[in-house]
Amino acid sequence: MKPRNPQILLRVFVLCSALILAIAGCGGGGSGGGAEAGPRGATVTGLVLDAATGAPVAGAVVIVGTASDVTDDVGAYTVTNVPTGEQEFRTTAAGYAEFPEDGVPAFYVTVVPGTTTLESLLLVPEGQTPPPVP
Repeated sequence: MKPRNPQILLRVFVLCSALILAIAGCGGGGSGGGAEAGPRGATVTGLVLDAATGAPVAGAVVIVGTASDVTDDVGAYTVTNVPTGEQEFRTTAAGYAEFPEDGVPAFYVTVVPGTTTLESLLLVPEGQTPPPVP
């Protein structure tokens, strides 16, 4: 199978991420019910896609701080009641390298009270090298 163009994958990724953010802001996305976050924190939403093919990764566990969610069939997740401030962002899925990988510094997201934050990412299949960043 011919590898896909990383620039096209990035464009698709950005467009899908914008769509998820728009749906979440209109009250139509995930278990969070939109941008309305409870007093305990905020909402983080996005997509998890395969870095090699751009396909959605269903069943990935997304952990933000002490809250988590599992991606659906289109790779979408919505983590609600995320504590505010700097929170560690981790993702695991069967057949994929953990994000962030061992030996790589942790990835943090800044969560603002009462807001929805968009964080999407590409998971690298186990045994493959990540695509170059455009």
